[in-house]
Amino acid sequence: RERADFHRFAVEGLALELLPVLDNLERALAAARIAEGTSALIEGVDLRDRLSIGRLPVEEGLEVAKGAAMALQTVHENNPRRPIVHGDVKPENLMLRSGPVPLKKDRVVLIDFGTAMPAHAMRGALARVRQIFHGHRVIGGSNHYMSPEQASADDKAIDPRSDLYSLGAVMFELFTGRPPFLNQTDEKEFEKHGRLPATTTGREFREQFNEEIRHKHTHQPAPFLRRFNPHLPEAVEAIVLRCLAKKPARRFHNA
Repeated sequence: RERADFHRFAVEGLALELLPVLDNLERALAAARIAEGTSALIEGVDLRDRLSIGRLPVEEGLEVAKGAAMALQTVHENNPRRPIVHGDVKPENLMLRSGPVPLKKDRVVLIDFGTAMPAHAMRGALARVRQIFHGHRVIGGSNHYMSPEQASADDKAIDPRSDLYSLGAVMFELFTGRPPFLNQTDEKEFEKHGRLPATTTGREFREQFNEEIRHKHTHQPAPFLRRFNPHLPEAVEAIVLRCLAKKPARRFHNA
């Protein structure tokens, strides 16, 4: 765990070191860090807490997905010449403000910009991480939601479409109750009980470099959502699967 913590802090330290020299970034990240640092003050719960109850109804899931997409688009459009990549889109980083049922898109808040930076800066940070750790390492991302580019440390391919893949993985869980890819043990658990152990998606950091799941992100097509939720509209399934395309060029061009 100590080695893993050292890796995490080293990577985030490199990211923060790059921030002061980047044009038009400080104001955008200042607002983001306010949200990050005061997430405990946001009246509501994070999406992980909501998913612990079970998958969302289609209408509510779509509202959450729209809210997350709108937040990402704002981040990506801050500087079109140097678009920012959040780098760690996952249920824990999506806050749901309290309000009446059903959920609406304007209640979704994207938090935790600890690894966010322009795509070109992320590539430079990856190169420096390799120098420190003598090999390929993932920067940003969480085990069940990282893009193929992050999973394979293909830094030249990382851009805002990497966030769209992660959003697709979150959407997959919204509508099915599970991430698209699991390790063999958790796959069997889900097949047997139709749900995951409470700790499965809370082990993100400990399993950050789980080779089995990284390999699936990189090489294995995402399963059809309707296999786990037969009542899901085909159009919704198509949107999620396009977000989860292995090649960035086959995903949506923007959120």
